[in-house]
Formats: sequence, structure tokens, C-alpha cells
Amino acid sequence: MDETDKHAEHIIVCRSGGRSTKACQLLIEKGYKVQNLVGGMIAWEAKYRK
Repeated sequence: MDETDKHAEHIIVCRSGGRSTKACQLLIEKGYKVQNLVGGMIAWEAKYRK
């Protein structure tokens, strides 16, 4: 976390969205600006990879 800019917004991604949700909670508690990619890469692929 020491190498990540707390003032920039970050999008957190995992395969299905569960682990990234937990990571977002931790990062928000530490003062980071984050957004979770809801549904993870599975949802992203379903929407954009046709």
C-alpha cells in the first residue's frame, strides 16, 4: 500500500467481485479512494466480450 497514491482513485478487480469487495473495504478504512468492479471480470467479460 505504501506505493499506491491515496489521493488517486483506484478500481479494484478480481474474478467474481467478492475478494475485491473485501479489499475495497480495507483500503477505504486506510483512507484510499477506491471503487469495486461489481461482478468482477466474469461480469465484465459477459458484457464486453461478444
